[in-house]
Amino acid sequence: MTECGNVIVYTDAYVALFANLESKPGVSVTAGTGSICCGKNRQGVFYRVGGWGHLFSDEGSAYAIAIDALKEIVKSHDGREKPTRMTEKMLTVTGAKTVDEIVSLIYMDYKDKTSIAGLSKIVDDACAEGDEAAKRVLEKAAMDLAAMCQATIRNLSLENDEITVVLNGGVFKNSRVVRSEFTRLIKEKYPNAVVSDPLRDAAWGAIYLALESLSPDKTVKDHLIP
Repeated sequence: MTECGNVIVYTDAYVALFANLESKPGVSVTAGTGSICCGKNRQGVFYRVGGWGHLFSDEGSAYAIAIDALKEIVKSHDGREKPTRMTEKMLTVTGAKTVDEIVSLIYMDYKDKTSIAGLSKIVDDACAEGDEAAKRVLEKAAMDLAAMCQATIRNLSLENDEITVVLNGGVFKNSRVVRSEFTRLIKEKYPNAVVSDPLRDAAWGAIYLALESLSPDKTVKDHLIP
């Protein structure tokens, strides 16, 4: 049996960052079931924002979008907000007959984060039909993700650099509104930034980091800002 004396453990968000940027400065924003943002500058300094789990963070994620949609639905039911198409769509998806039943079903049958995140699709569907409440939910998600990205850029002093912002995860892939609004907010504040899809699978980042760790002239370092 061969032993390996050079084992390094990284988070998946860290690996994804290097998959597409390698040694270049930039930011990786991931919005799937949860959300996290991380980046690095030319000096190899690494910074991370979010990713604290659904009780503390996960802004802009599919989970957060679904929760905001449920809030809009009950507000509409109470008469605090106008009627929303999301109500009918949520009834269809959950199999509930009333809003009261939606609430009971969510507590009984949607106990984990992933199952709740799966409900977020109805928001894009309702938005495509002109629903204002759904549009608000998606625009809020985009603003939250942009705020994470901006904090990363600011803490790495990348404001005036030509950087790449890589968009990962199902929210960016499936929600045209979130993607376009996020891009608008970032380009408006950082004209030199290029917003792009990932060109490689995150696993490539692990290969890059492994090869780099074996190189005698290693240049990229993991310095965590306090």
